[in-house]
Amino acid sequence: MSTTQKMTYSEFIDLLLARLYDLDRQSDGEGAFGDLNALAGQLNSPVPPAWVADAGRVLEAQGLVRCAFGFGGTGFGEITGLGRLLVERDQGSGIIRDYKNDPQKYFKISATGNDQQNVVGNDLKSTSEVSIENQRQPAFEALSALQEKLQEEKSLDPAEKKDMSSDLDMVRLQLKRREPNRSALAALLAPVGRVTSLAGSVGNLLRFLNP
Repeated sequence: MSTTQKMTYSEFIDLLLARLYDLDRQSDGEGAFGDLNALAGQLNSPVPPAWVADAGRVLEAQGLVRCAFGFGGTGFGEITGLGRLLVERDQGSGIIRDYKNDPQKYFKISATGNDQQNVVGNDLKSTSEVSIENQRQPAFEALSALQEKLQEEKSLDPAEKKDMSSDLDMVRLQLKRREPNRSALAALLAPVGRVTSLAGSVGNLLRFLNP
């Protein structure tokens, strides 16, 4: 596809997945939530803004990406094992192989392709002498208390409770990273915080995340 041609929706989805794959590789196996809007903004050929959140939901529905959506249309995605396989096997619309050969043909990225700092939050620093779990013990304890309250919450139907529980599991994974993505954490916690009985527990957790 020439960069002067309009990109198709399927090509956009595959390129988004390929970039999330690269971010995952750059994270040294820790996993990385990429800012979907920032990734789309790096494209040489712009796409309609409405495509971004929609693409995240399509990729998540296919089991290729785990997504977190926040207010104002913000969205973050982390590639899954199934997504990695699709990229490595050059499946999809056929554009992934071409992207691998020349990423700069499609994205405004550095020659090394390592632009992780532009699309992944990295504002929490770890201390080498203290394990991440010990360093963030208050946050982990607050998260565990929130998870327990969620399971006891009677105002939510089973599907809602399952979705929120999955979001909190992803929060725990973020907290285990050396440099959690604060924006992704906020997006994951937003739906839980809108439940009146859980808002206080969410606020308590956020207190430890925003010292």
